[in-house]
Amino acid sequence: LRAQLPAERRETVFVREHSHILPGAFVIGFTNVRMEQGAAATAEMVDAFPAVLAAPISDAEFAAARSAVLAEFESTAPAVIWLDADTYRISSVKADRAAFVNVTLSDARRVADKIRQSPVATVIAAPNPI
Repeated sequence: LRAQLPAERRETVFVREHSHILPGAFVIGFTNVRMEQGAAATAEMVDAFPAVLAAPISDAEFAAARSAVLAEFESTAPAVIWLDADTYRISSVKADRAAFVNVTLSDARRVADKIRQSPVATVIAAPNPI
C-alpha cells in the first residue's frame, strides 16, 4: 500500500479490518492529515486502491504483516481478549490465535484475488474545514 502512495503520504496511511464487527470491510485512512488535506488525501487513496489490489503480495510483505498482527495480538491484555471473546462470541481464543499463526501466503493471495473480483464500495469521510 505504502509503495503505491506519494512519498509524503506513506507514513501516514493505515489499514484496519475487524472481522468480528463487519467481515470483509476494510478501513483505510490517514493519520496526521490536516483538515484541509482530508479530501485530497482520501482521493489519493481511492486512486491508489486498484493498483494496491493488482500488486502481488511478496513473501517479505506477508511475513512482515503476519509478524505485526501476531505481535499486536500477543501484546493485547488478556482482559481485552476475553472481553472480545465474550462480545463477539468467539468460541475459542486459542483457535482465534491459531488462525493468525496458521494463515499462509496462499491464503492471503486467495483473499486478495477474491477482493479484486468482487464489487467494491468506496465511502469517503473527510473532515470539512471549519
